[in-house]
Amino acid sequence: MQRQTAPPLKPLFKSQKRRKSRKRKKSKINQSKQDRYSRLCAPVSHSFHDSPHSSSHEIWRKTYENLVKWQIQHQAQYWRNTTTQLRQENADLKRKLDAAVSCGGSSKDDLIETYTENESENDDDDGSSIDEKYLEFMTITKNHQLAVQNMKSDAKGKEET
Repeated sequence: MQRQTAPPLKPLFKSQKRRKSRKRKKSKINQSKQDRYSRLCAPVSHSFHDSPHSSSHEIWRKTYENLVKWQIQHQAQYWRNTTTQLRQENADLKRKLDAAVSCGGSSKDDLIETYTENESENDDDDGSSIDEKYLEFMTITKNHQLAVQNMKSDAKGKEET
């Protein structure tokens, strides 16, 4: 029995060499585009990211982003609730106004004036009922801003020396 050996490797033809070199060039071009894009989109200078405070910076950044998202959601929900409440109140007032006019009461203008007078007397100041979570958010935001200012001033002080 004769033992069969694997055929020797064939050398690459010119077209195959060209294909490989084109692939290498394309990958280098794509890599350089990605590098340029990442440099353009970087929010803070590279020296700041390379500092020993970068992990704390990331923690603050993520915390701040989460708090901003929470605040936006909170505000949106507040205004949604306010609009639905006002729409319901308008619908109730229209029903009352139509019922009063149809029962032979005075004109709509007279009823509207009496209602606005009563409403202005019953207005309460709701400014004292500020949401506790919102106050907590504002204090955290202020602390974060102070920390960022301190870090920037420390970095400038180190660069100057």
